Amino acid sequence: PPVPPGSSTVTITLAAGNGGTILTLRHTRLPSAARDMHRSGWSHYLPALASAAGRPGAQAQRGR
Repeated sequence: PPVPPGSSTVTITLAAGNGGTILTLRHTRLPSAARDMHRSGWSHYLPALASAAGRPGAQAQRGR
């Protein structure tokens, strides 16, 4: 199901750690029916972001 613009929030936090930068992404206020689809999307795009940032193979940790 589509998620109306402005109805959810994406928060990105950057912190030093493990000899580099740790990016923490939280996507909140998603309807239950949309969570799996968005989780799949973030799991696809975050490794591409890491690669573009010069960290190919960077590990993603799955949150809640």
